[in-house]
Amino acid sequence: MLYNFYFDICAIIILLAIIGITLFRAWVPTHRNRMFMFLLLAVLGATLAERLDVLLQISGRHTESWYQPVEMAICSVFFVCHLLSALAYLTYILALLNIHVSFGSHFAIVYVPWLIGTGMVLVNLFSPILFYYDAQGYYNRGPFLVAYYVLAAHYLFVGLLMVYRNRRIIRRQTTIIMTSYVVFILVGQLIQFIWPSMLVEEFVYALALALTYITIQSPSEMIDPELLILNRKAYLSGISMDVSRNAPDTSIFLCVDHIESIGEQIGRVQVVALLRMIVAYLKRFSRFGYLYRYGTEVFVLTLQDMDEASQNRIMQQITARFRDPWVFRDMQVRVDCCAFALRRPEHFHEIGDLIQTVSILSEPRWHAGRQILDVSEVDLDHARRDRRVIKLLRDSIDDGTAEVRYQPVKTSGEYRIVGYDACLMILDPSIGTFIPVSRHITDRESSGALADADEYALRRVCRFLRICRESGEPCPVIEVRLSWSEVARPDFKEQMQDILRIEGISFSMLCFKLRETTLSNLSHRQEDVINWLVARGASVAIEGFGMGYADIARLRRIHVSNIILDHSLLEAADATEFRTLVRSIIDMLHDIRIKVTIDEIRNRREAELARDLGCDYLKGDFLGEPKAEQARLPLTGKEGAK
Repeated sequence: MLYNFYFDICAIIILLAIIGITLFRAWVPTHRNRMFMFLLLAVLGATLAERLDVLLQISGRHTESWYQPVEMAICSVFFVCHLLSALAYLTYILALLNIHVSFGSHFAIVYVPWLIGTGMVLVNLFSPILFYYDAQGYYNRGPFLVAYYVLAAHYLFVGLLMVYRNRRIIRRQTTIIMTSYVVFILVGQLIQFIWPSMLVEEFVYALALALTYITIQSPSEMIDPELLILNRKAYLSGISMDVSRNAPDTSIFLCVDHIESIGEQIGRVQVVALLRMIVAYLKRFSRFGYLYRYGTEVFVLTLQDMDEASQNRIMQQITARFRDPWVFRDMQVRVDCCAFALRRPEHFHEIGDLIQTVSILSEPRWHAGRQILDVSEVDLDHARRDRRVIKLLRDSIDDGTAEVRYQPVKTSGEYRIVGYDACLMILDPSIGTFIPVSRHITDRESSGALADADEYALRRVCRFLRICRESGEPCPVIEVRLSWSEVARPDFKEQMQDILRIEGISFSMLCFKLRETTLSNLSHRQEDVINWLVARGASVAIEGFGMGYADIARLRRIHVSNIILDHSLLEAADATEFRTLVRSIIDMLHDIRIKVTIDEIRNRREAELARDLGCDYLKGDFLGEPKAEQARLPLTGKEGAK
């Protein structure tokens, strides 16, 4: 028989070219890439085995004793690789659909045909059921050869069925290419079956692979070019497939905090080298799934077919490594890391829920000091409401619908008004009423949102004071909040002078309130800024005092005139054993000439308790709800409690 083996030579050249290009290309060790290489090597193995078999047949040495066993062995390898290439096509399809092969779930469609086919090849060594060689050493078909091709066709058609069943969640291009792959293979097998001397089957395999490589296996848009791992787009694409199939999913998120600040200290080039070292370590765990760079400081590892205990062990192992510094280029850099696991459907159902949840949990305020965050301990509903309020706040400021209302501050004994607290209110469409921003957004939420809110409120307060002065009404002292972001601005003094100069307002009309957390974060330069306000006649109050950030020495340095105790201290004082402690705190503040206010007074009993503890001023809805700017604000006189 005269074989036309030039097709095999062309196939080998094409396959080696693909391998060569892959070696020079950025290799991302993902399950999808590994399955493509499995497919490529299976086709290459079948092509090389067929080429060696043809060389043996045309060598003319079929009479030698070693010839028959070697030829049977090479052809057996060809049959095994041929079936492997069909199996690899199916596993590649599953990888495109973000599905890992599981022994339990895929036993019938993946493992059973492979075991049958391998068994047939082994039987053929002793009884020619698939192929045999005649006296001249030429290949001949056995009676069960068609059955073997049926097994291979099973993999092709199951893979094609998976493509069309999930065509709504994969690109149309992928559907077309993987269909063309099967068409190419069937045409090649038909030609070779009709003309056995035309060895075109493996050449067609190579062409189909090249087409797949060019069109589908080009994941540049899915790769982070800096770290050579999959990016956020690739992660969300895979998760969206799981959501569409309603498949369970587990992702371990790793928040590598302070990378940007570390980069400012050691340089951008150095921090990239540090990240690559961290990624090299995390890649060890990618054998369980995929590794992605979700954000600048957030990585995600998806896990397949793993119970919760195993997931926790992986998180513990990763976070344990981060307890030690990373040593590179004669430097030791310590990086904080926190891990948390999100499972579907336990923690999210849709992609939007996942994105919002990750955005919340990746904030350092949720995992500061923790290496493993238990998601069940986080009130995600509350956090989502806070985020919604932040968006409402920004929208209200942009369209000018945010209002400043004024709540009276009264003496504890006579309920005499001594000033007002400026409360920024925004309309919540879900309930149809205005809500106070300060009760929904704290220092831990969004420094940018707080800065915008505080500046907006300050400008409105100054305008209101100007209107009061021009109308001849007495101008009360009004408390306005001052965020850390505002104090930290390099042009803060100039901005503050411009606002007050435009409205013609003096500093003595204002009492600037700083949150206790803001106080704890002040630098020496920022302390000088606060003292600059005091020197110009403004007073300074600290609100939320008693939450654990207090610094008595700093209170004296920045000349605080008023402390607004956190309402939790009043609740604690309601118990007899803590009343003495709270009274001692108030007495200590009085000793250093600081007035004390209790906030959020809700009923007469709390008002009387605050008076008994020695508080100077009271504030809360029980003593007077916030009034709109249009209302006349009495500065003197008594307004009794409700």
